[in-house]
Amino acid sequence: MLPNGTGTAIVTPFSPQGDVDHEALAQLVDWQIEEGVDFLVACGSTGEAATLTCDERLAVTATVVRSAAGRVPVLAGATDNATARAVDEAQAQAAM
Repeated sequence: MLPNGTGTAIVTPFSPQGDVDHEALAQLVDWQIEEGVDFLVACGSTGEAATLTCDERLAVTATVVRSAAGRVPVLAGATDNATARAVDEAQAQAAM
């Protein structure tokens, strides 16, 4: 069942070196929840997720899930220009 209400396709912050900034991401998750969001979307298809590797997308989703700590549902984006890779990623996300 899909969550109801307002969801945020949360941005993925990066360090000055170009790495995913997981600490800043955790802070964004906390802020979004404190501001009343009903659910979060990690690695949605409208942002930088297309430029991340599969491992980076899995790590970002893991950070969002861990930071949300059950306070709100988290939807994991699984998108790719190749259908087989998108299916593989969706299966990896579901196994988390």
